[in-house]
Amino acid sequence: MKRVIIAAVLIFAVVAPSFGKRLLAKGESNTAYGRYSIEELSEPILLAGKEMKAYSITYDKTGTEIKIAVDRKRNETVYYVLSPEFSVKYVNNRKYFGIGMTGKELEKEGYVTKNEKMNMHQYFHQKVMADATRTPTDYLELIASYFPLLCCETK
Repeated sequence: MKRVIIAAVLIFAVVAPSFGKRLLAKGESNTAYGRYSIEELSEPILLAGKEMKAYSITYDKTGTEIKIAVDRKRNETVYYVLSPEFSVKYVNNRKYFGIGMTGKELEKEGYVTKNEKMNMHQYFHQKVMADATRTPTDYLELIASYFPLLCCETK
């Protein structure tokens, strides 16, 4: 009986951490934020009245965590980047992948694009980042690598 209990506790200890998040990718941001890890969250994010697939990007040097809400529409996929400082969106419109400002639909929920907290030079450099033939994980890695450049403290 004692062995069964110990085995059950060990199995639970190994399996329990995998319930909340699933690691998708790790990489180097080449910024002051350091290495990043991208995890798929088990619970969707409710944004603008819609449930959206959710991801989390965490940076090791700053401890910064940003959330990504993915809205798949008919002709485009929108990646809403929700951070404590400001929010932006990256759009794959089947032609290219690039950044854009969040709209009024997110302002009601407190997610706005604040130009004064953003490096606008980097913003305009990210208008077109890649073609539209990559995988969703590739786009998340691009966001993880380039988003820190938008933050004023990483100019």
